[in-house]
Amino acid sequence: MNNSYSPQQLKQIIALGLRQQQHQQNNVNQQELYEIAEQSGLNSQQTEAAIKQWQAGQQLQRRHDKHFLAFKLHAISYLSISVLLFMIDWVTGGVWWFFWPILGMGMGLLGHALKFIKLSPIGDRTGLGGCFRHF
Repeated sequence: MNNSYSPQQLKQIIALGLRQQQHQQNNVNQQELYEIAEQSGLNSQQTEAAIKQWQAGQQLQRRHDKHFLAFKLHAISYLSISVLLFMIDWVTGGVWWFFWPILGMGMGLLGHALKFIKLSPIGDRTGLGGCFRHF
């Protein structure tokens, strides 16, 4: 076993150790969380209430993200079908009719958008459901 290290090896070993230390310091178990909260002046009931509020916020955010994905898929299908209907109407000629089904589907998309906007995550006071943070 070699007990001497080159400056390059030393640099690599120390960098690896620092990364491991940083990773370990970034993860806090529940007991450590309660200890940190107690050092900050919170009792266990306040900490438990804060944890539950945070978990509820996370659950609401996941729900919001799920609804936004559904809305995006609806909008993409609306646009795709609209283009397809326009192309069919253009190729077949005659009286323009493509806008009628597009109008009907647009009402469904509008309803979906309004439902999405109504779902407001915690802390959003605009009533827009944080929908513009995705754009």
